[in-house]
Amino acid sequence: MQDCLEKNYDETANESVWKESSTAELKEALERFRILAETIDEVFWMKEAASNRLLYVSSAYERIWKRSLKSLYENPDSWLEAVHPEDLPTLTKILDRKRDQTDFNERFRILHTDGSIKWIRIQSFRVFDANGKLDRIVGVARDVTQQHELERQLAHSQRMESIGSLAGGVAHDFNNILTVIMGFASLIEQNPNDVQKLRQSVQIIQNTAERGASLVKQLLTLARKTESHFKSIIFNNLILEAVNIARSTFPKSIRIHTDLQNEPIKIRADYTQIHQIFVNLILNAKDAMPTGGDLSIRLRETDSPPGPIRTKHSKNRKYAILEVSDTGIGMDETTKQKIFDPFFTTKGLGKGTGLGLSLVYGIVENHSGEIRVDSIPGKGSTFGVYLPIEDVTSFTPAPPKDFEKQNVRSRKTILLVEDEQMIREPLTNYLTKIGYEVLAAEDGEVALDLFAKHKNRIQTVICDLNLPKRNGLEVLKLIRSEDPSIPLILASGYMDPQCKEAIETLGLDRAIQKPYDFKTMSRILGELNADRKE
Repeated sequence: MQDCLEKNYDETANESVWKESSTAELKEALERFRILAETIDEVFWMKEAASNRLLYVSSAYERIWKRSLKSLYENPDSWLEAVHPEDLPTLTKILDRKRDQTDFNERFRILHTDGSIKWIRIQSFRVFDANGKLDRIVGVARDVTQQHELERQLAHSQRMESIGSLAGGVAHDFNNILTVIMGFASLIEQNPNDVQKLRQSVQIIQNTAERGASLVKQLLTLARKTESHFKSIIFNNLILEAVNIARSTFPKSIRIHTDLQNEPIKIRADYTQIHQIFVNLILNAKDAMPTGGDLSIRLRETDSPPGPIRTKHSKNRKYAILEVSDTGIGMDETTKQKIFDPFFTTKGLGKGTGLGLSLVYGIVENHSGEIRVDSIPGKGSTFGVYLPIEDVTSFTPAPPKDFEKQNVRSRKTILLVEDEQMIREPLTNYLTKIGYEVLAAEDGEVALDLFAKHKNRIQTVICDLNLPKRNGLEVLKLIRSEDPSIPLILASGYMDPQCKEAIETLGLDRAIQKPYDFKTMSRILGELNADRKE
C-alpha cells in the first residue's frame, strides 16, 4: 500500500513538472511568435473560421492602413472602408465568392484620408483541426506600393524595347501605306473625269488610311504609360488587333496562323497589359525563328488549366487559354527554368534586356492567371497563358442610326475649333453640305471670341486638343462655364492619362481620337442632337 501511494505521488509530481514545463514552453513559443509578428513589416492576422472573430492582428495594420486596431477588432470588416472606391466592387465580389471556402490572393489599393494611395497584396490560408474541420483563417497583408511602381516603370521600359523591335517593320509598312495613297492620288489627278476610277481610288485611299490609323493605335497602346485599369474586354478583338500589326511588321518568311474561338471571350483585365503580354510572346516567337517558320496563335475556353503551371492560383473555374507556338530553336530544361527570371536572355549583347518574359509572368500573376511553357530543342516552343473568364450576360446591340440621312435643319450652328487647315476646311465643307452652319476658328482665342458673339446660336462645339494661344481643354472649360448644357466634343491625335482625367473632370460629351472619317463626326453630332431632343 505504501509503495503504491509513493508510486502515485511520484507520477503525479512528474506530471505536474511536465505540465509546468509544457506551459512554460508554450508561453515561450507564443512570445517568440508575438515578437516576430510585431517586428515584420507585413500585417499578420488570424481569425476564427466559424464566428469570423478576429483572434490576432499585428500592429503593422495601424501603420499601413492608418486606422486603429481597436476599430478592426470591433468590426472585422472595417478594413474594407479604406479600399479604393474603384477597386472595392470587384474586391467585394471576390470576397463574397471565396468567403472562407478557398485560399485568397489579391492585389488592390487603399486610400488614406490624406489622399495618399498604397498598393496592398493580401494572402490568406485555411487551417484545419485534427478532424479535418476548418478551424482558423490566417493571412498576411503586404504593402507592395514600391514593387508596383517598379513594375510599372519596368513595363514601360519593356514596351519601349518592343517598339524598337517593331520599328523596322513599322517603317516599312508606313512607307507602303504612303506609296498606296500617293499612287492613287496620282491616278485621280490623271483621270479627273472617270467617275468609276475616282470612286475606286477614293475607297482604296480610305481603306489604306484606316490601316495606317490602326498601326498608330497599336504603337500608342504599346507606348502608353498608365496605371493598371481593369475593365471588361473581349479577348478575341484584342488578339485580332495585335495580329494585324504582326502581319504588317513581321518578315514574310514567318507565316502567321490563327485559330480563335468564334464566340466572344470576355475577361476582366488591363487592356494595355494583356496587349503587351501578347506582343511580347509573338516577338519572342519571331526572334526564335531567325530564318523563318510558322507562328501559330490559338484562343479558346477551358474549365481548368491542364499540365504543369508556373503560378499558384489554379482554381476550379473557366479560363481563356491563349497559346502562342513557334517552330523555332526551342529550349532545353535548364533554359526553361530561367526564362521568367528578370534580365535572363539568350539573345546576344545589345539585342534585348531580358525583361520581356519576366514582365509577362508578372502581368499574368497580377491577373490571377497561369502560364505554361512546353519546348523541344530544335523544334520550337509553346507558351500557354490562362486568364479567368468574366461571367457576362449576352445582349443584342441596337442597330446604328444613319444620322446623315436625317433632317439637320434643326441642328443650327456648330463651332469648329481646329488649327490644321487641311482638317478644318474639308470638315467645314462636309458639315455645311449635310446641312450644318459652321463657324470655324484656327486657335483658342478666336474660338472664344466667336462663342462670345454667337453663343445663342451655337448648339455644339468641336474642339481640337492642341491649339495655339489657348489649349482645347481650357477653351472647353470656359465655354462650359458659360453654358453648362452645350454639347462639347474634343478631338485629338493623342490623349495621355492626365488629359483623360481632365476630360472626365470637365464632363465632356464625347472625345474622339484622330484620325477619324467625317461620317463618324456626323454620326456623333446626330446622336448628341437626338439626346437633346429626348
